[in-house]
Amino acid sequence: MRALRLIALLGLLAGTARAASLDPWASLTELRDALTSGAPVAAPFSQTYIPVGFSSGDTEHGVLVLGLPDCARWDYDEPFSKSFLLCGDVAWVWNPGETSGRRYQINPDEEQGLELLRLELDDLRKRFEATISNPQGVLEIRLDPIDQTGLIGEATLTVAAEGDRLESVAYLDREGNRTLFELGPLEAAPAGESFDPPPIQWLEN
Repeated sequence: MRALRLIALLGLLAGTARAASLDPWASLTELRDALTSGAPVAAPFSQTYIPVGFSSGDTEHGVLVLGLPDCARWDYDEPFSKSFLLCGDVAWVWNPGETSGRRYQINPDEEQGLELLRLELDDLRKRFEATISNPQGVLEIRLDPIDQTGLIGEATLTVAAEGDRLESVAYLDREGNRTLFELGPLEAAPAGESFDPPPIQWLEN
């Protein structure tokens, strides 16, 4: 599922760029703390998927809602509207207006993309090496997998120079496909049942 391979670690980084530049793991710790300490947040996004061998790809838009450490939801806009919901070790995929959707079991050892936000920092340390840089006035945190047989090739978070707003995430999978995930400002998510799958028939994958 391409949407469940979206790269990830999305949200707000607390502190200054100077503090973050000293230690990428300290920055990721602050990020996780910020995202798991309050109410769910939402942000508009654009996602560009570039297949291996191509220099450009299709771009889709939608809204991301995060209720970490357990849940994340992606709702894509028309003309190809679809929704993805991940809570615990279960993922749901459906198209608005249809009477059935797909339900998947997620293996925690294979979590990637936005699912990585739900992992404890000790688990991330076991799976990735992290480096940090400050090119052209922005902050970049890069994750490289320790196990070269996994699904993630590399991931880079680009953060505003002041260190408090995530601008984009670039993700390379093992097949050589790239995803660029750009976020608008994170705000409090609207009240509602964002993390409840709709009452339709669920087909097990």
